[in-house]
Amino acid sequence: MPNHPEIPTAITTLNGTALPFSEIDNIFAQSDLGKILQENIRYEGYKPPHLPKTDWQKILGADINNLAHMPLTRGITRSFLRHQQQEIPFSQENSQILLLAATTHDWAEAIVGDKNGNLKTEADEAKESDVYAQLLKKYLGNLLPSQILNKAHETATNRDSQLGWIFNSIEKIGYLRSGLNAWEIGQKADPDLKKHLHWMASNVIGSQTVPLIRYAETLYPVYQYLDNARFKIIRIFQEMPKNVFDQFPVDDKNERAAQIEKFMDAKKAWYRSLFGPIF
Repeated sequence: MPNHPEIPTAITTLNGTALPFSEIDNIFAQSDLGKILQENIRYEGYKPPHLPKTDWQKILGADINNLAHMPLTRGITRSFLRHQQQEIPFSQENSQILLLAATTHDWAEAIVGDKNGNLKTEADEAKESDVYAQLLKKYLGNLLPSQILNKAHETATNRDSQLGWIFNSIEKIGYLRSGLNAWEIGQKADPDLKKHLHWMASNVIGSQTVPLIRYAETLYPVYQYLDNARFKIIRIFQEMPKNVFDQFPVDDKNERAAQIEKFMDAKKAWYRSLFGPIF
Protein backbone atom coordinates (compact mmCIF):
# COMPACT_ATOMS: atom_id res chain seq x y z
CA MET A 1 0.00 0.00 0.00
CA PRO A 2 1.18 3.59 -0.65
CA ASN A 3 2.79 5.30 2.30
CA HIS A 4 0.49 8.29 2.77
CA PRO A 5 1.36 11.19 5.11
CA GLU A 6 -0.33 11.37 8.49
CA ILE A 7 -3.44 13.51 8.77
CA PRO A 8 -2.29 16.73 10.48
CA THR A 9 -3.17 17.28 14.13
CA ALA A 10 -1.52 20.72 14.20
CA ILE A 11 -0.73 23.67 11.96
CA THR A 12 2.59 25.44 11.44
CA THR A 13 2.89 28.81 13.20
CA LEU A 14 4.74 31.99 12.23
CA ASN A 15 7.84 30.86 14.14
CA GLY A 16 7.79 27.36 12.65
CA THR A 17 6.38 25.48 15.65
CA ALA A 18 3.31 23.25 15.61
CA LEU A 19 0.06 24.64 17.04
CA PRO A 20 -2.38 21.76 17.77
CA PHE A 21 -5.90 22.31 16.50
CA SER A 22 -7.10 21.32 19.97
CA GLU A 23 -5.19 24.31 21.37
CA ILE A 24 -7.06 26.59 18.94
CA ASP A 25 -10.26 25.09 20.39
CA ASN A 26 -9.06 26.10 23.85
CA ILE A 27 -8.04 29.62 22.82
CA PHE A 28 -11.52 30.39 21.56
CA ALA A 29 -13.42 28.40 24.20
CA GLN A 30 -11.80 30.48 26.97
CA SER A 31 -12.82 33.77 25.35
CA ASP A 32 -16.05 35.62 26.03
CA LEU A 33 -17.30 34.72 22.55
CA GLY A 34 -16.46 31.08 23.09
CA LYS A 35 -18.52 31.11 26.26
CA ILE A 36 -21.47 32.53 24.29
CA LEU A 37 -21.29 29.67 21.78
CA GLN A 38 -21.03 27.20 24.66
CA GLU A 39 -24.49 28.30 25.76
CA ASN A 40 -26.07 28.12 22.29
CA ILE A 41 -27.65 25.12 20.60
CA ARG A 42 -28.20 24.14 16.99
CA TYR A 43 -31.50 23.06 15.38
CA GLU A 44 -33.35 24.97 18.09
CA GLY A 45 -36.31 25.54 15.76
CA TYR A 46 -37.14 21.83 15.95
CA LYS A 47 -36.95 21.64 19.74
CA PRO A 48 -40.24 21.13 21.60
CA PRO A 49 -41.02 24.51 23.23
CA HIS A 50 -41.20 23.07 26.74
CA LEU A 51 -37.86 21.24 26.49
CA PRO A 52 -34.83 22.96 28.10
CA LYS A 53 -31.80 23.55 25.87
CA THR A 54 -29.69 21.30 28.08
CA ASP A 55 -32.09 18.40 27.56
CA TRP A 56 -32.10 18.96 23.79
CA GLN A 57 -28.33 18.64 23.84
CA LYS A 58 -28.44 15.52 26.01
CA ILE A 59 -30.89 13.92 23.58
CA LEU A 60 -29.01 14.72 20.37
CA GLY A 61 -25.42 14.80 21.62
CA ALA A 62 -22.52 17.22 21.60
CA ASP A 63 -22.91 18.24 17.95
CA ILE A 64 -26.04 20.18 18.95
CA ASN A 65 -23.84 22.54 21.00
CA ASN A 66 -22.56 25.44 18.88
CA LEU A 67 -19.07 25.32 20.39
CA ALA A 68 -18.63 21.53 20.42
CA HIS A 69 -19.87 21.35 16.82
CA MET A 70 -16.57 22.69 15.46
CA PRO A 71 -14.21 20.01 16.90
CA LEU A 72 -16.73 17.43 15.70
CA THR A 73 -16.65 18.96 12.22
CA ARG A 74 -12.87 18.65 12.37
CA GLY A 75 -13.35 14.95 13.13
CA ILE A 76 -15.53 14.58 10.03
CA THR A 77 -12.85 16.43 8.06
CA ARG A 78 -10.18 14.03 9.30
CA SER A 79 -12.32 11.08 8.22
CA PHE A 80 -12.83 12.74 4.84
CA LEU A 81 -9.08 13.17 4.42
CA ARG A 82 -8.41 9.53 5.36
CA HIS A 83 -10.84 8.32 2.68
CA GLN A 84 -9.39 10.80 0.18
CA GLN A 85 -5.96 9.21 0.66
CA GLN A 86 -7.33 6.14 -1.15
CA GLU A 87 -7.72 8.30 -4.26
CA ILE A 88 -5.55 11.43 -4.63
CA PRO A 89 -4.27 12.65 -1.23
CA PHE A 90 -4.39 16.37 -0.52
CA SER A 91 -1.19 18.25 0.22
CA GLN A 92 -0.31 18.82 3.86
CA GLU A 93 -1.01 22.53 3.49
CA ASN A 94 -4.47 22.00 1.98
CA SER A 95 -5.24 19.41 4.67
CA GLN A 96 -4.22 21.91 7.34
CA ILE A 97 -6.37 24.64 5.79
CA LEU A 98 -9.43 22.37 5.69
CA LEU A 99 -8.86 21.38 9.31
CA LEU A 100 -8.38 25.01 10.35
CA ALA A 101 -11.60 25.99 8.58
CA ALA A 102 -13.43 23.17 10.40
CA THR A 103 -11.97 24.31 13.73
CA THR A 104 -13.02 27.95 13.36
CA HIS A 105 -15.84 28.17 10.79
CA ASP A 106 -18.66 29.11 13.19
CA TRP A 107 -16.80 31.59 15.39
CA ALA A 108 -18.76 34.51 13.96
CA GLU A 109 -22.04 33.01 15.16
CA ALA A 110 -21.18 34.18 18.67
CA ILE A 111 -21.84 37.70 17.32
CA VAL A 112 -24.25 37.33 14.38
CA GLY A 113 -26.18 34.29 15.67
CA ASP A 114 -26.85 30.88 14.13
CA LYS A 115 -29.37 31.50 11.36
CA ASN A 116 -30.83 28.68 9.27
CA GLY A 117 -29.02 28.56 5.93
CA ASN A 118 -32.33 28.66 4.05
CA LEU A 119 -33.15 31.99 5.72
CA LYS A 120 -29.79 33.74 5.29
CA THR A 121 -29.70 36.70 2.94
CA GLU A 122 -26.64 37.85 0.99
CA ALA A 123 -26.29 40.64 3.53
CA ASP A 124 -26.34 38.09 6.38
CA GLU A 125 -23.63 36.03 4.71
CA ALA A 126 -21.49 39.09 3.98
CA LYS A 127 -21.70 40.26 7.59
CA GLU A 128 -20.87 36.80 8.94
CA SER A 129 -17.92 36.57 6.55
CA ASP A 130 -16.55 39.95 7.68
CA VAL A 131 -16.93 39.12 11.37
CA TYR A 132 -15.26 35.72 10.83
CA ALA A 133 -12.27 37.37 9.13
CA GLN A 134 -11.93 39.80 12.04
CA LEU A 135 -12.04 37.00 14.61
CA LEU A 136 -9.45 34.89 12.79
CA LYS A 137 -7.12 37.89 12.91
CA LYS A 138 -7.98 38.69 16.54
CA TYR A 139 -7.36 35.22 17.96
CA LEU A 140 -4.82 33.76 15.53
CA GLY A 141 -3.24 36.73 13.76
CA ASN A 142 -0.16 36.69 16.00
CA LEU A 143 0.22 32.91 15.66
CA LEU A 144 -0.45 31.91 12.04
CA PRO A 145 0.61 33.36 8.66
CA SER A 146 -1.92 35.76 7.17
CA GLN A 147 -2.07 33.78 3.91
CA ILE A 148 -3.14 30.67 5.83
CA LEU A 149 -5.83 32.61 7.68
CA ASN A 150 -7.04 34.09 4.40
CA LYS A 151 -7.24 30.66 2.78
CA ALA A 152 -9.11 29.23 5.78
CA HIS A 153 -11.55 32.14 5.60
CA GLU A 154 -12.07 31.61 1.87
CA THR A 155 -12.54 27.87 2.39
CA ALA A 156 -15.22 28.35 5.03
CA THR A 157 -17.12 31.15 3.28
CA ASN A 158 -16.77 30.67 -0.48
CA ARG A 159 -18.08 27.33 -1.72
CA ASP A 160 -16.83 28.14 -5.23
CA SER A 161 -13.20 28.47 -4.13
CA GLN A 162 -10.44 25.86 -4.54
CA LEU A 163 -11.15 24.20 -1.18
CA GLY A 164 -14.51 25.81 -0.40
CA TRP A 165 -16.59 23.30 -2.37
CA ILE A 166 -14.79 20.47 -0.58
CA PHE A 167 -15.43 22.00 2.82
CA ASN A 168 -19.05 22.58 1.86
CA SER A 169 -19.39 18.85 1.15
CA ILE A 170 -17.90 18.10 4.57
CA GLU A 171 -20.37 20.43 6.27
CA LYS A 172 -23.24 18.77 4.43
CA ILE A 173 -22.06 15.35 5.59
CA GLY A 174 -22.25 16.76 9.11
CA TYR A 175 -25.77 18.06 8.56
CA LEU A 176 -26.91 14.74 7.14
CA ARG A 177 -25.30 12.94 10.07
CA SER A 178 -27.37 15.11 12.44
CA GLY A 179 -30.56 14.30 10.50
CA LEU A 180 -29.89 10.57 10.56
CA ASN A 181 -29.17 10.78 14.28
CA ALA A 182 -32.45 12.64 14.88
CA TRP A 183 -34.38 9.92 13.03
CA GLU A 184 -32.76 7.07 14.98
CA ILE A 185 -33.32 8.75 18.35
CA GLY A 186 -36.87 9.68 17.37
CA GLN A 187 -37.71 6.02 16.75
CA LYS A 188 -37.34 5.37 20.50
CA ALA A 189 -38.70 8.68 21.83
CA ASP A 190 -42.09 9.52 23.30
CA PRO A 191 -44.73 10.59 20.72
CA ASP A 192 -44.31 14.36 21.16
CA LEU A 193 -40.52 14.34 20.98
CA LYS A 194 -40.64 11.83 18.14
CA LYS A 195 -42.68 14.26 16.00
CA HIS A 196 -40.11 17.01 16.47
CA LEU A 197 -37.11 14.77 15.80
CA HIS A 198 -38.68 13.31 12.67
CA TRP A 199 -39.54 16.84 11.49
CA MET A 200 -35.87 17.75 11.90
CA ALA A 201 -34.78 14.60 10.08
CA SER A 202 -37.16 15.21 7.16
CA ASN A 203 -35.98 18.79 6.63
CA VAL A 204 -32.28 17.98 6.94
CA ILE A 205 -32.46 14.98 4.63
CA GLY A 206 -34.67 16.86 2.19
CA SER A 207 -32.18 19.72 1.91
CA GLN A 208 -28.86 17.83 2.02
CA THR A 209 -29.41 14.67 -0.04
CA VAL A 210 -29.45 16.15 -3.54
CA PRO A 211 -26.27 18.26 -3.23
CA LEU A 212 -24.45 15.34 -1.58
CA ILE A 213 -25.42 13.02 -4.46
CA ARG A 214 -23.81 15.56 -6.79
CA TYR A 215 -20.68 15.81 -4.65
CA ALA A 216 -20.43 12.01 -4.59
CA GLU A 217 -19.88 12.03 -8.34
CA THR A 218 -16.44 13.61 -7.90
CA LEU A 219 -15.52 13.21 -4.23
CA TYR A 220 -14.82 9.64 -3.14
CA PRO A 221 -15.22 10.34 0.62
CA VAL A 222 -18.75 11.65 0.01
CA TYR A 223 -19.59 8.60 -2.09
CA GLN A 224 -18.25 6.37 0.68
CA TYR A 225 -20.33 8.11 3.36
CA LEU A 226 -23.55 7.92 1.34
CA ASP A 227 -22.89 4.30 0.45
CA ASN A 228 -22.48 3.43 4.13
CA ALA A 229 -25.67 5.33 5.02
CA ARG A 230 -27.76 4.19 2.05
CA PHE A 231 -30.03 1.74 3.89
CA LYS A 232 -30.75 4.20 6.69
CA ILE A 233 -31.69 6.86 4.15
CA ILE A 234 -33.87 4.48 2.12
CA ARG A 235 -35.66 3.48 5.32
CA ILE A 236 -36.32 7.13 6.20
CA PHE A 237 -37.72 7.87 2.76
CA GLN A 238 -39.96 4.82 3.03
CA GLU A 239 -41.13 5.29 6.62
CA MET A 240 -41.31 9.07 7.12
CA PRO A 241 -44.86 9.81 8.40
CA LYS A 242 -46.94 11.88 5.99
CA ASN A 243 -48.05 14.19 8.80
CA VAL A 244 -44.47 15.10 9.82
CA PHE A 245 -44.73 18.46 8.04
CA ASP A 246 -47.72 19.41 10.19
CA GLN A 247 -45.14 20.60 12.72
CA PHE A 248 -44.79 23.84 10.74
CA PRO A 249 -46.73 26.77 12.23
CA VAL A 250 -50.12 27.29 10.60
CA ASP A 251 -49.03 30.74 9.32
CA ASP A 252 -45.98 29.25 7.58
CA LYS A 253 -47.80 27.47 4.76
CA ASN A 254 -45.35 28.52 2.05
CA GLU A 255 -42.36 27.15 3.93
CA ARG A 256 -44.28 23.96 4.69
CA ALA A 257 -45.10 23.46 1.01
CA ALA A 258 -41.50 24.17 0.02
CA GLN A 259 -40.13 21.62 2.49
CA ILE A 260 -42.61 18.94 1.36
CA GLU A 261 -41.57 19.54 -2.26
CA LYS A 262 -37.89 19.47 -1.32
CA PHE A 263 -38.29 16.19 0.57
CA MET A 264 -40.14 14.54 -2.32
CA ASP A 265 -37.57 15.80 -4.84
CA ALA A 266 -34.79 14.41 -2.63
CA LYS A 267 -36.58 11.05 -2.43
CA LYS A 268 -36.87 10.88 -6.23
CA ALA A 269 -33.22 11.86 -6.68
CA TRP A 270 -32.10 9.24 -4.16
CA TYR A 271 -34.12 6.49 -5.81
CA ARG A 272 -32.65 7.42 -9.21
CA SER A 273 -29.09 7.52 -7.87
CA LEU A 274 -26.54 4.74 -7.36
CA PHE A 275 -27.59 4.65 -3.70
CA GLY A 276 -31.29 3.92 -4.22
CA PRO A 277 -33.03 0.61 -3.61
CA ILE A 278 -32.55 -2.26 -6.03
CA PHE A 279 -35.89 -3.73 -7.06
